[in-house]
Amino acid sequence: MKCATEKTVKLNVLESKNDLVYFPLKFGLVEICALVDTGASCSFVSHNILNDLMAYLEDVMSDKHLSVVLPNGECVTTNECYLMKFKIGNVFIKHLFFVLDINSDIILGNDFLRTY
Repeated sequence: MKCATEKTVKLNVLESKNDLVYFPLKFGLVEICALVDTGASCSFVSHNILNDLMAYLEDVMSDKHLSVVLPNGECVTTNECYLMKFKIGNVFIKHLFFVLDINSDIILGNDFLRTY
């Protein structure tokens, strides 16, 4: 049970295509459709979109390292991790994202879903 003081985010599905679910995240005036991936234990941001979001980076987490097994079975390691500030609906959120070369701009993993 969540405490009354905790933030709860109501996630409205932006769209669902090919059985994939996307939520709109707002970084200032920039809106990005984030893929919700229940098979991902962590959340990720692509290198491609990161430059557009530099103003919304709250902190660099240089002590974080993560090895990731991709859907094709390849194992990659990242040590780039950022605390990013964005908005869903009317709620401001700060969440940790690891940087990877991925096909989606942003992936919201189970870490996000368990928190909010």
